Amino acid sequence: MPNIFTISTATHLLQIEEASHQLGCANEDNYLIVFGHYKDCYDQLHGKIDNSKWKEVYYFYSFSYFLFDDKGIPKRYTRIYKRWLYSFAYGRLLKTISRWGKIERLFTVNILSNDIYLRRLINEHNFEHMILFDDGSSTIPLVDRIHHEFKEGNNPVVINDVVLPNTITFFSSYEVAVPRPSDNLIINQFLLQREKIVKPNDFGDKVYFLGAPLGRVYMKSEVYHSILRRIKSFFGDKEVYYIPHRTENKEELQEVERIFKILTIDAPVEKLLINGALERPAILSSCFSSGLVNTASIFSYTDKMLVKAFYLESQDLLTHQDRIEKIYQSFEMIDGSRIEVVKAF
Repeated sequence: MPNIFTISTATHLLQIEEASHQLGCANEDNYLIVFGHYKDCYDQLHGKIDNSKWKEVYYFYSFSYFLFDDKGIPKRYTRIYKRWLYSFAYGRLLKTISRWGKIERLFTVNILSNDIYLRRLINEHNFEHMILFDDGSSTIPLVDRIHHEFKEGNNPVVINDVVLPNTITFFSSYEVAVPRPSDNLIINQFLLQREKIVKPNDFGDKVYFLGAPLGRVYMKSEVYHSILRRIKSFFGDKEVYYIPHRTENKEELQEVERIFKILTIDAPVEKLLINGALERPAILSSCFSSGLVNTASIFSYTDKMLVKAFYLESQDLLTHQDRIEKIYQSFEMIDGSRIEVVKAF
């Protein structure tokens, strides 16, 4: 029976490759739907997927969706255009899926996303099993929300307008406690990605820091920059490169560039480290990027690359203190010492 996989970012590709491998899904049964309603996601994915690994690849968004972005047109007008355009596109998607036949498993992500068409697909199409894979660290707050709704006696559980089935399998790098007795957890061990590592013993002496728009989302920008300067001091004379998150803009990086050298990449850091397109560092670090979890798992066979997460104090954060604390707790649960949470810096 067919399996549907939905993705929105290039990092999701690594997740679904592992899910398909660990759950024994055959290529001839696998259909891929590529969402990604942000221009940078579209650019990283569109036309860059190996079709030979799938029965069929369906790109939901097209260039026309982004046609008027960054043209100075008020967003209320571009929203009307996009809504009109994709009311027809969603109908075409449903007709395409109907050709594939009865769906056994839906592998999906981003229930917390604001991509309405991805959420509608989950609600409006029948499938026998749902497998949720990681979208960064969002698995942690999602599990908490499902657990809260379940404890409140809400049946069915509805999250972000998505009606969840009674049983979900979480395919995750995080050691989360499943929210309901009927749910399951399968740990993503990245076994398939390890097999792909080019020259597995080649590592350099650089330090990479995975950035994020923390100064825009979680704390004041001056606080974030102060933390980055403390991290630079922590590493002393080591050569440190700041790898920006895809959502950080030029203005945000101007101050960061005064602290670290900037290293811009155009693909997930995990993929670049696997295929050797990016020199492997001696230390990969960040505050709480999910790239730490994935990389620590993929390269768990060696001690030539250390993985460090710099701890953010709750008083430095303007929001989501509990969520971030749980992320650090999950780091400390992952095979003991694979990720070092650095509190003194």
